[in-house]
Amino acid sequence: MEAGIARYCPTRKSNRGRPPNITGSVLEEKKEKRFMSWKPASEQPDEVATCRMLTEALRVVLTFIMKNHFYKFDGTVRKQAKGGAIGLELTGVLAQIFMVWWDREFKARVERLGIPLYMYKRYVDDINVIVGAVEPAQDSHRHKDEMCMELLKEVGNRIHKSIQIEVDYPSKHEDNLMPILDLKVWIDRKNDCTVNVVLHEFYAKEVSSKMMLSSRSPFPMKVKRTVLTQEVLRVLLNCNPKIPWERTVGHVNNMMRRMQYSGYSKGFRYEIVQSALHAYKKIQELDQTGVKPMYRPKEWRQNERRKEKEEKRRSWYRNGNYSSVIFVIATPESSLKRSLDEDVKKSGLRIRIMEKSGMSVKRVLQRSDPFKKRTCE
Repeated sequence: MEAGIARYCPTRKSNRGRPPNITGSVLEEKKEKRFMSWKPASEQPDEVATCRMLTEALRVVLTFIMKNHFYKFDGTVRKQAKGGAIGLELTGVLAQIFMVWWDREFKARVERLGIPLYMYKRYVDDINVIVGAVEPAQDSHRHKDEMCMELLKEVGNRIHKSIQIEVDYPSKHEDNLMPILDLKVWIDRKNDCTVNVVLHEFYAKEVSSKMMLSSRSPFPMKVKRTVLTQEVLRVLLNCNPKIPWERTVGHVNNMMRRMQYSGYSKGFRYEIVQSALHAYKKIQELDQTGVKPMYRPKEWRQNERRKEKEEKRRSWYRNGNYSSVIFVIATPESSLKRSLDEDVKKSGLRIRIMEKSGMSVKRVLQRSDPFKKRTCE
């Protein structure tokens, strides 16, 4: 075998008849009967060989699964011709493992070219890098960042045929700022050129919706208040504290206009901004006192945060010494919730009443399976 593990595997005593399989002697309770169709292996595997055997077994199983994916479309069962199965969790896991190898190969090839790689961060299929610029030829009209990123594109496309990348760089944009998700990033070059700082501010694409959570949406007012406050807080946090405050205020004012367009009153918008600013100042205080960094790394209190999240998921409703929770349908002015709150208070029970969102028109009319035949009742 190519894996070099044949001497560690048992062999058949006879090639006559049907090959042994999982429905045969392997299911026998007694060990002697399970191995009666096999000759013992010539060698016992060590730790390294055991890992190779496990790797080969996984390769066989995963290859079989990925080549035998069936799905149903318009009432017909079909076999997927190629590629990873969409919707199969295993596809995502294999892609993550593959990209770990791709990351290492990419960085190794960039280093061999002598290009300084100051930062390499990847989230799923988005890669953000900070590299040393490549000097363009004297007769070239292209910018340094364009030359560098085109070179990195060529390097990445040669690693594996299944991964072909596209590049973006600051000089591609009028303001020479690099858009990354909901940020615009740039390098603040100091006069002495000894220290370069990466700064960022909030960014939204031109095609993004100007509408926020509508005031007429079927959500409780408390939920709307929380969602909008977090949106404004996100804008504040996406603006680096080192940039002029006027630029941050401009982004917040734009959020105020979006809330106005979404149907919220001036007084309500003012309350949202004040609430977000209060939360932002609290985050700044925690950062300055060393309690919690404003931009925490992934590793910061990772285990503790995971345990806190799990505990909060189980007991979030107990704040205020509540023992249980009841969900009710959201009604105008929370009339149903207020009525039940009064009844629960009179009974002396510590039960928390929570409103759940109503159903939107879209959910009523939308069909998840457009091919499903429906009969009139």
